[in-house]
Amino acid sequence: KQWYQRRVAITAGDNRQVSQVELDACFSQPHLRHLILCSPTLLTLSEAVDLTHLRKLQRLQTLSLTGFIPGSLTNAGLGFISHLRNLSALQLGSCSDWEGEQFGLLRNLLNLKHLRLECGPPEPSVGLSSALIKLHQLTQLELILFPLHRTLHDVISQLPKLNLLNLAPIAANNEQLAGMNQIVLTLMKEGNIWCGEWGAVISAHKTCHNNTLIIPIIRSFVADSVLYKAASRRGQGDVLMINVSEAKMLLADSLPEHCVHSVYTLSKTTAHWVKMCH
Repeated sequence: KQWYQRRVAITAGDNRQVSQVELDACFSQPHLRHLILCSPTLLTLSEAVDLTHLRKLQRLQTLSLTGFIPGSLTNAGLGFISHLRNLSALQLGSCSDWEGEQFGLLRNLLNLKHLRLECGPPEPSVGLSSALIKLHQLTQLELILFPLHRTLHDVISQLPKLNLLNLAPIAANNEQLAGMNQIVLTLMKEGNIWCGEWGAVISAHKTCHNNTLIIPIIRSFVADSVLYKAASRRGQGDVLMINVSEAKMLLADSLPEHCVHSVYTLSKTTAHWVKMCH
């Protein structure tokens, strides 16, 4: 543990279980501004843990809960989130069991500027779009290993202050992932985005090189691009496979000239992600 004035950070190693005693130490600090609970591997919460007491931390501005075994946070109760009206930064991992109810908790966080969600549910949810459209102060949105719903396009265009997008979609097959990658590139064109990051999921044991064909896209999306001739024989049907260098070209074309952009690859494991290369 590390303790700071108005800040608490609890970090843990392998197979670490967080107890109610540790969390009670946080609940007893009404002036707490920043709470970070994370692990480089996987955390679990003991069965007795009740997170609802976090609603008492009304001055909390930053909350980060990442590195948990899927289901741990939801089982411990996430309803407290909607009561933390002063939050400006929220980072949550292990969202694989989220449904409309959990996404709805975000709607009340009207002061939120930075939102990062990791490891989303198996299927895209319109619930995320319904929540995001209420967050007019949002400047940074990061969805890592998250399925993207087509309604995000309409939402992003209605968030006037959003200027950073970091999107790493995940899907069951290349056809679905190609469609989500098209959503990524389309979203980058919306609003006032000045920094765009695009993540591509690869095999956990595969080494990433710029000439490795790992990123599926919709063939018709690049029909008017110089890239189309180079990639037209790759992939099958409506799906083309491109490499990291080509993906950077597409991303650059989707953003205004002055914008910062990057394409990175990441490895999916049971419940967390690791950047492998840029």
